[in-house]
Amino acid sequence: MRRRALIATVTALVVAAASVLVWRAALRPRDPAAALARATRTLARAPGDADAAWDRARALEALALPHAAIDAFEAIAARGDAERGHEAKRRVTALRALLQERERRARGTSPAAAAALERGTAALQRGDAAGAAREAHAGLVLARDANVDPSDLVRRFYVLLAAAARAQGQSALADAYVDEARLVMP
Repeated sequence: MRRRALIATVTALVVAAASVLVWRAALRPRDPAAALARATRTLARAPGDADAAWDRARALEALALPHAAIDAFEAIAARGDAERGHEAKRRVTALRALLQERERRARGTSPAAAAALERGTAALQRGDAAGAAREAHAGLVLARDANVDPSDLVRRFYVLLAAAARAQGQSALADAYVDEARLVMP
């Protein structure tokens, strides 16, 4: 009898843990660029759509565009939506902490990141928008890891990403990258 109860309890805990993992995974957009495009289209038709605003903010966060995500979450918190306002404020605090930590460590240089920027720019000039986006993403990681001053090299990567996204017909993503580049500027 005890063994059955123990097995039932363990099984219930495993099922509960699995469902939490599935639930958390479902909260993250699988394709943040597509989620951003959908939310942007919805907001263009219905500017007050709270779900679309939330989806846009989450997509910006998933795309690692913290400045734009902060703006989006602050707008949600300002609406006074009790359901999402608290969570939006929590995310703003977390994103600001991330940015402050990056700023604290910033001021280095990265020859590898600068080379990735050059390769990405050359790829875009050749008409290889996908290659430019790959180089820009890789260079952005290198720049962040090297603690490069975010007001310079990182901003240029966002501009390159915007150009690559626009060349691939992803205007919502391009606009998000431009916003992030604008917000990174001192």
